Amino acid sequence: MDLSKTTWYVRLYLWCLQIIDKSRPGDEHGQPSTYYDDYRDSTNLCQFMRVILVWAPFVILLNFSSYIFSVGLLTYIPIVYFGFGSSWLTFLVVLVVAVAAVIGFISVIYKLDERNESRKSNLVEHKDPTFRSLLWGRIVDGKQKYLCPFINIR
Repeated sequence: MDLSKTTWYVRLYLWCLQIIDKSRPGDEHGQPSTYYDDYRDSTNLCQFMRVILVWAPFVILLNFSSYIFSVGLLTYIPIVYFGFGSSWLTFLVVLVVAVAAVIGFISVIYKLDERNESRKSNLVEHKDPTFRSLLWGRIVDGKQKYLCPFINIR
């Protein structure tokens, strides 16, 4: 089965591979991890689904919780140390900076999405399988003696 790198689930898979590669310590000789290089061009359907359905939600949840925790600390610490009534200006500045950071992050995401859409429109149209069909294929293959088809990422 051939999958294109422009589909959202392949990009999610490659992103998760990079995160796993960064978190791995490497080998016993001090060489960096080659996990991303080993699995970025080809894998099997079982690992593909495991990375998307287990690691991606876990990483997204951890990142989201760390952002919420950071914004909470930026607003909570000034209130605790300086009080709400005496330093309303500090609280307001911290709140504005936090909101501006979130808005900036969201605008960067939208700009990247627009760039990817324009890049997709310039590419030759190729019919990739949907994520639902891949998931159904994984369920069916799981019932057939745990054989997972090979996937090439182009």
